[in-house]
Amino acid sequence: MSSAVLSFITITALSAIIGVLLSRNKNARQRLLMDAGLEKEVHAMLEQSQDKIAAVKLVRRKTGAGLLEAKQFVNRVKENKGPFS
Repeated sequence: MSSAVLSFITITALSAIIGVLLSRNKNARQRLLMDAGLEKEVHAMLEQSQDKIAAVKLVRRKTGAGLLEAKQFVNRVKENKGPFS
């Protein structure tokens, strides 16, 4: 086989592996966000100070979630809809 074909196969395989690893990481964060303890902690935090920014930082620190994902979680808790209602 030529080096171009080998390079193509290698890049394709690495892309597939990276995709699988990223997907697993997202699923792990999703499970962490569904943790009732985290939901209660965020709810208590919001009741005490109404500081959404601190709550978003807490969720990001504990779960590794992105900014948008953490903000959506906090907003749902604040609206008393649960994290994934």
